Amino acid sequence: PRTLLNLVNILYSYLNEKEKALSYLETHIRLYGDELIINYKLLSIYQEQKNIDGIISILKRIYYKYKEDGNKVPKMKTSEILVSYLEKKDINQAIEFLKKENNNPEKLLTLYKKTNQMKKALDVIMSIYKKSGNIDLLAQVAILEFESAKDKRKVIPSVVKKFKDVLTVLDSHIYQNYLGYILIDFDINVKEGLKFVNQALSKAPNNIAYIDSLAWGQYKLKKCKKAYKNMKKVVDSVGLDDKEIKLHWKKIKECHK
Repeated sequence: PRTLLNLVNILYSYLNEKEKALSYLETHIRLYGDELIINYKLLSIYQEQKNIDGIISILKRIYYKYKEDGNKVPKMKTSEILVSYLEKKDINQAIEFLKKENNNPEKLLTLYKKTNQMKKALDVIMSIYKKSGNIDLLAQVAILEFESAKDKRKVIPSVVKKFKDVLTVLDSHIYQNYLGYILIDFDINVKEGLKFVNQALSKAPNNIAYIDSLAWGQYKLKKCKKAYKNMKKVVDSVGLDDKEIKLHWKKIKECHK
């Protein structure tokens, strides 16, 4: 290959015969099989030309070569680069590759979320959680379970239980507010919901989402004056573009009259 590479360099860089250089490399691979050194040369040419299809096809070759040879670290590194190119071209191709190779469930999860395939994302995160036992993932499972449910009321008992399990271990204001808001919004236990929201606010007192949860809970308990005062902070800060904030403001204003 050394002689071939020298010839290709001359053709490509000095004689500007780029197509000829590429065809020499492709022919060599067809005749003698995959050689990493040749593939990497092809890759550098395709990258220079910004030829995404070429880059993808070469990265796939390199990936399967490493896989065949049992080289785990370079195989994973190549997979990451390949997925980033597939994602640029067509996110569904990236998803298909990750599903087939099953080598990076975290990335697959990200792509499912990005394409709003929440049910599939939930399956992936459940399997990651079962393998790792990471308690933070249980909260992510609860969020996805809730977000992806057509009938939210049906999943509430299971979602609330997961959040409570998480919050016995983790002191997370994000999850405290999330759980608190569910308990308030669905009238499950407004007082308990406010307890969780106040825990969140003790850590992040200026968080607008948490102040919104607080105002909504106060409104549900008919504490209209307090609710109005807090909701006004939210509206003054972020306006009324958000559908939920708009609804809360309307209801709280009516209650405050």
